[in-house]
Amino acid sequence: MDWARGITLDSSGNIYVTGGFSDTVDFDPGPGVEEDTSSGASDAFTSLFDSDGTFWWVLTFGTSAGSDWGSDIAIYEPDAIYVAGTRDDGYINVHRIHRGGALAWSRTWEAPDMISGEESRWMMMGVSM
Repeated sequence: MDWARGITLDSSGNIYVTGGFSDTVDFDPGPGVEEDTSSGASDAFTSLFDSDGTFWWVLTFGTSAGSDWGSDIAIYEPDAIYVAGTRDDGYINVHRIHRGGALAWSRTWEAPDMISGEESRWMMMGVSM
């Protein structure tokens, strides 16, 4: 199972998507196969499609304990993608990704007011650069 939580376009019309997935997912909707398996209950992903919808890459990240998901995504021209996400154990993640799909860095911090659990997901929305 997979789900999208954030989507944005760059100045060339390329489509960036972030969200979460569980089990094994083929991220390439075309004839190619780009499978990944979540390491926990669910993992986060960020993927790139060109303006014609052709799949280019996917980057997945997560922990083996619990659920991770990407919540929102922003482009900082010319070369950076920022993804904000959460984990169900009370942590917030921010990832910087290079345009080619390589992870530049990740930052994680505890959100003491966040209640853990599926029924009370805390979402980071409206990221802008």
